[in-house]
Amino acid sequence: MRLVVEGRTVAAQVRLFHDDLQDAVRAHARAPQLVLSSAAGDSAFARYFAQGVGVTADGVRLVPRLLQARDERDAGGIPMRVYTVELTAARPVRRLALRDALLFEHFRDQQNLAVVVRMPSERRTSLFFAAGDTKEQAVPE
Repeated sequence: MRLVVEGRTVAAQVRLFHDDLQDAVRAHARAPQLVLSSAAGDSAFARYFAQGVGVTADGVRLVPRLLQARDERDAGGIPMRVYTVELTAARPVRRLALRDALLFEHFRDQQNLAVVVRMPSERRTSLFFAAGDTKEQAVPE
């Protein structure tokens, strides 16, 4: 996941392996025939994301809004699903905290990496989340 923080806005781009994500979203939605690349799939992913990812700005939990979804392939040709999610704070974000537990319920060895980029300085912070790690991690101001 890559998050860009600028003013009141946190924009996240999430890239996940299509097959793994489809299994997780189907299980979460209790819809075994759900197709990710559909309106119902986008809605189901939005609910899954809201449960698995927590973004807090200055102590206030932000509400994610799905802006875009698309399919692509990684460098090895493996199908990926890419989402753009926007979260908006009431005032410019000073302290950001993140929790990313996507796919933890499916893979005991799941590892998630989040790169946070603060604009306009473009300062980058990398956060690492391993399965079973449910604590929020703060990003330096």
